[in-house]
Amino acid sequence: MALALAVGAAFVALAGAGKELPALYGREPWQDDPYDALVSLALWCGPLLLVLCGPRLALCRRRRPLPVRRAADLVRTAGVLTGLAGVTEAAAWVSVAAGAHRAEWSGTTAAEVGALAALTAATVAAGRALWRAGRALPAAAGAQPDWLADALTLARRESARLGSLGERALVLLGWADRWPAALVRRHPLLAAGAFAAAFGVAVDTPQVVLEGYRPALALLFFAVSACSVFAFLALAGSYLHLVEGRPGAPAPAPAAAVAACACVPLAVAFRDSLWWVVGADGRSAGLAQLAVLAAAAAAAGAVLTGVAVRAATAGRR
Repeated sequence: MALALAVGAAFVALAGAGKELPALYGREPWQDDPYDALVSLALWCGPLLLVLCGPRLALCRRRRPLPVRRAADLVRTAGVLTGLAGVTEAAAWVSVAAGAHRAEWSGTTAAEVGALAALTAATVAAGRALWRAGRALPAAAGAQPDWLADALTLARRESARLGSLGERALVLLGWADRWPAALVRRHPLLAAGAFAAAFGVAVDTPQVVLEGYRPALALLFFAVSACSVFAFLALAGSYLHLVEGRPGAPAPAPAAAVAACACVPLAVAFRDSLWWVVGADGRSAGLAQLAVLAAAAAAAGAVLTGVAVRAATAGRR
């Protein structure tokens, strides 16, 4: 798992450098969508996954029993990070094979492709190590702490470092366990939606301000980011067992909402191939057509997913 987290951190660092440094970004074959969409996704998903692992890694001690669920969830999270890196790297290789932006290739491009090859090899090695680690883990038995419980446990432990403020911190943490944490466990999708909206605004505002986006473009930019974050949190959160969920088949409405949000960034990333849906082409399409395309994709994803979930639920009865 340590290898996977190290590779994930290197992947995020290299993706960020390639995205933010003009000398590198202008020579990358994968600088445009749909390849760049995966890089943009990785730049906020990757750090979130790395930060998520922090509290649980801090609770892992050689001389203390390690709950099976904690170990299994950490392996799963490292697996999601490794999978994200692998998919993004695969898309980058497709752009190289397709010769995207070939006229702009230079020695810098060769160096970037070499770094991509090294990172891909490390990602494959990390994936194999995680697969072996996952097979070695026993099945979890009984009730064990989830991510929220472990985060609060670590916070309580570290509150001893605050001296006289430690007791006040414990009172605050007790309130957080009784109210916000309990609310997140009861309504995980609503919590994911609130976090997605706040995270999207916080991350996108600097770019919106620096590049002088007009209000309509800024609103669409925020919406696409929030949809991306919400879809990722809902899907990854379910797989990673971020909170204790209710067992059983997914309900049609929540599943439709997640699918709708997932379809928005997909439609934006592949817009060049989808303009025909809104009766436009790449030369004449503007912001209004892009908004309609995103809305149409969201509606289609919601309807199809809702129907599929209802059909699957009815088939089990």
